[in-house]
Order: sequence, then C-alpha cells, then structure tokens
Amino acid sequence: MNALNIFKNKVLAVVFICASTFSSNTYALIIINVTDNGGQAEFTFSGSDVISTGGHLNNGFWLNDLNEANAYNGAPNFFGQHGIIGGSADLNINAGSYALQDVWVNGDNADYELGFRSHTNPFDVSVGDTISLSGSILTNLNYSWFNEGSYSFSSVGPYSFNEALLADGIQFNVGAVDVPEPTSLLLLGLGLAGISFAKRKKA
Repeated sequence: MNALNIFKNKVLAVVFICASTFSSNTYALIIINVTDNGGQAEFTFSGSDVISTGGHLNNGFWLNDLNEANAYNGAPNFFGQHGIIGGSADLNINAGSYALQDVWVNGDNADYELGFRSHTNPFDVSVGDTISLSGSILTNLNYSWFNEGSYSFSSVGPYSFNEALLADGIQFNVGAVDVPEPTSLLLLGLGLAGISFAKRKKA
C-alpha cells in the first residue's frame, strides 16, 4: 500500500470517528446548557434520548440530585415556582409536544429537584419512548445558584414519584464548557493525518 492510500485511509477513519461523535452528541443525549443572562439563568435545550425504564414524570421534565452532584447551591429549604420571562421551549414525548410554562425548584429535600413544567398531568413513559427538550428559556432563577461545570444525570421525574431512566442520560452544563465541535475534531484529525503524510514523504 503506497503512502497516498495510507493517507486516504487515515482521512476516512477520522471522518468516520467525527461522524459517530456528531451523531452521539446530537441524538443520544439530552443536553441542557445554563448560561448567565444579566444575572438570570437561561436554559437552552437540545438532543433526545430513549426511555430505558418506564416511570411517571408528574407534570414535566424533572432533574434530581442537583445538590448531591454539586450542581446547585441555592438557599436551603427553598421551595417554589419561577417564571419564564423570555423565550420558549417544549417537552417532546414521542409525537406529542408540550410547551414549558414555568420552572420549579424543590429545595426542601436534600437532593434538590429542578422541574421544567408544562402543567399537563400526568406524563407516564414506557420503555422505548423517545423524549427530548427543545428551545431556550430565560428564567428568573439566579444564575449564581448554580455551580459552573458539566454534570450527568440518568433519571427523569420528581423524587417522590416512580422515576424513569434514560438510555444515555442528561448532560447539564453550567457556564462555558469546552466540548470540541465535530468540525473542530475533523480539522484536527485532517491536520494530524497531513503531518503524518508529510513525514512519510520526507523519509
């Protein structure tokens, strides 16, 4: 096999790896990005996942154990509703789409629950159901109540109910999180392959 064919094979391998990464990041994980917008928390949603263990979501999309994961540092024993003051987002379950109407923080338990609610009752999901969040909302939650970093969660549903489990889970990013874009990975791979090819040619 000559040097040109080796180079071509390396490029194809890099393209395949980047395509797999892009597919995984886009379709097999629910991503929630939290950013600071004038001191308020803005949530941007993307991705989707499949239910691996059925359960009850109550009235929306709930995250649990934020305190245990060290993602939330809001005032203890806080319990209440927070409004959406800008933007819009939907909870999507299979073919159904439900507009998010508010955000609820339940801080009376040690785990701290964060619920993106649509006030449609009940949401029961079964194995194989597809679930996703889409859109972006600005809330009157203080951004400073969240600790910057990237956190992973596997369940969805309030703590007091039968939680559902996700096949791949939720990535909860607070602040700027450096995750290489697929295009960046592709360019890096092509560059490395080119350097390797140039070294072989000189040899």
